[in-house]
Amino acid sequence: MITAADQIAPDWLTRRLRANGRLPTGAACSVTLGEPFESTGASWTPVAVEYTGADDEAPRSLMFKLLHKERYDGGYNEIVLYTDFAAQMPDPPVGTLYDFAHEESTRDLYLLLEDISKTHKLASEGIGPDDYVAATRSLLEFHTYWWQHDRLREARFEASRWDPMRMANACSEENIRANARSFREKELPRYLAERADLPDGGLEIIERALNRWADVFCDRIRDGRGLTLIHGDSHVMNMLFPRDRATQRVLLVDFETYRRGLGAYDLAYMMFFRDAEHRRELEAVVLPAYYEGLVASGVESYSHAEFERDYRLSVIACLFPPLSWDHGGARQALAAFEDWDCAELLA
Repeated sequence: MITAADQIAPDWLTRRLRANGRLPTGAACSVTLGEPFESTGASWTPVAVEYTGADDEAPRSLMFKLLHKERYDGGYNEIVLYTDFAAQMPDPPVGTLYDFAHEESTRDLYLLLEDISKTHKLASEGIGPDDYVAATRSLLEFHTYWWQHDRLREARFEASRWDPMRMANACSEENIRANARSFREKELPRYLAERADLPDGGLEIIERALNRWADVFCDRIRDGRGLTLIHGDSHVMNMLFPRDRATQRVLLVDFETYRRGLGAYDLAYMMFFRDAEHRRELEAVVLPAYYEGLVASGVESYSHAEFERDYRLSVIACLFPPLSWDHGGARQALAAFEDWDCAELLA
């Protein structure tokens, strides 16, 4: 397998695309690499392709994603999401995966994805409440398709994943309790030693949440009701927003942390990074849009009161990831905790 973008040659690309059914006729004759850039877990390189004898559907703008070796497991999860779960859906809100390869012994892994930068933009280019509602609709497409789906009973969903968002993972009770214990014994002490930037009363809230989370969360998910497939890391930088909302929808990316869980968590996580006033403004439009979307899609036996309680539980779960990060978030999560009177759920 290739381990760098500069190894992408026309003949190699032709073979890979043809093997994957993406190039039935013609051949690549020219490959031009764009300016590479880095994200938290991967190196990215735009790839422009020219063909001879190919039809109009041949992919001409690609994005080569090379996972950092320490993120190999997450990259493998993302491949599974594209090739298995998203592939089962009739029209998932994701870009096209054209090729991938991985080698566990060396922890090399790449994905060759559709480059949609001409039709979509990053959140950093500016988004408003309407964009958050559009993102909610894309999350709904995943959540409603997989709502209480039989496949959520597969053994893979019982496993934990060692990432900062793991407390929202509706895995086995044993792993939920192990996750809470690791946050209590490792993540919180490390956070306090390195940052200790909590507001008055914040430490007591987090300690109470860590002590009670496993019991409360296990009680909620035990019967499997209202569980679905969630993105797990649904901040807006893991979404691509259409430049023309009339013809395009929000596409979701970076599925390294997909898991079984509460759909409301993807909403809470998407919004808790904002300051309190902005978050409240977003909640006022996002939460009604989400619940109305559930009802319209045919989700039954899930009341608005149950949805609101799940959102409050999800706000509690948002207290935990900032303990593993070096870029803040704890104060915003605590503000949401107070707004939603989440202490009542930990009594």
